[in-house]
Amino acid sequence: MADSAMLASVKNALGITGDAMNDTLNGYIAIVCAYMANAGVSSARIAASPFIVARGVNEVWNNDGTANFSQMFLNMVSQLVLMGD
Repeated sequence: MADSAMLASVKNALGITGDAMNDTLNGYIAIVCAYMANAGVSSARIAASPFIVARGVNEVWNNDGTANFSQMFLNMVSQLVLMGD
């Protein structure tokens, strides 16, 4: 489950107010953070990149059925991996 700071940052980045979608957003945040961690991004770097997480959450939320992240998101994750800790 996402921590409250990440949830608040993602909601802010996506312009979401209120708490009705918190459970859904927490699930999507977990999916995106797991993807990033499995790609090799450290947990500290993930925590410091809420707007990249928000980009991934937006893509999961608005998935068009292709089940693919955009090239932009993949490039940002790759850059975070290359940065290391």
